[in-house]
Amino acid sequence: MKKSICVGALTATLAFASLAVSAEEEAKATQVRVNFIGAGTVTCEKVATDAKANAQAAALTYGGWVNGYLSALNQVAAVAKGPQVVMNAAGVWNAVGTYCSGNPKEYLATVAARLRLTALQAQAAAAKKAAEEKK
Repeated sequence: MKKSICVGALTATLAFASLAVSAEEEAKATQVRVNFIGAGTVTCEKVATDAKANAQAAALTYGGWVNGYLSALNQVAAVAKGPQVVMNAAGVWNAVGTYCSGNPKEYLATVAARLRLTALQAQAAAAKKAAEEKK
């Protein structure tokens, strides 16, 4: 019984987390605020400063947070039979560094949400192109 309650609670939590991606754009129009926990509340400026001081620790801390965020949303997508982000940890960290270098005031959670959206759009475009080439 405890296992099913935990799974249910996890599923509900992850379902709520899936709203973060679509909520980001909606938040601008409706002033909805998503409360992130942990490293997601750090700015890109802090990520860059910490990466200069200790690249490995920053990659594990901040890259790990983004990978966890993306993995959680992939789990929600799997349950909803929706598309999942297909990336590796190094690719995620590189994308975070690239985005953060031009957007120092952005929060890591926002970077993660944008990264997910961009990755899903790229994957959809690649799938569409592959389907057209098959014709």
